[in-house]
Amino acid sequence: MDAELEKFPERPLEAIVESAARFKEMSTGVARNDFMPKASGTLRTAILNTWASDAGFSIGEGPVNQSLLALNWGKLHAFVWENFDFAQGEVNEVDFGLSYDVFSRKVGTGVLSLGVGVQMWSYPSASLSINATEDYLATATLSWKGPVTLELDYLHLFGG
Repeated sequence: MDAELEKFPERPLEAIVESAARFKEMSTGVARNDFMPKASGTLRTAILNTWASDAGFSIGEGPVNQSLLALNWGKLHAFVWENFDFAQGEVNEVDFGLSYDVFSRKVGTGVLSLGVGVQMWSYPSASLSINATEDYLATATLSWKGPVTLELDYLHLFGG
């Protein structure tokens, strides 16, 4: 029996308190944010004198309001974009998108990354929904960001 007692510390209560204190030091040394993905967002709105695509092609005449809400949570990204035509007094297009960063690796002086996503373009206005009320898009982007940024985008449009 004495041999069994020798396995335990002389002061068991102090040993328990000391162990608990060491555990507390270890567990509080890591910030909660180390386990939670970084979150950020963007809200942007603009009044433009004409509705133009990203490539610069004019799509409509007259002033429009274009607003964007984009949210990022770690590797997951989502957005909602809309185009409101003041002359027609209606929303012409609402786009929704979701994407995910598959991988990101340091290559040379930059970072190589791959992202995939899906988008839905909705056309509530009769002026744009001639053939369909929505379109769907699959996306993949391979990029290298270093002294210059290079992007290779693949977009596949599924007609609505």
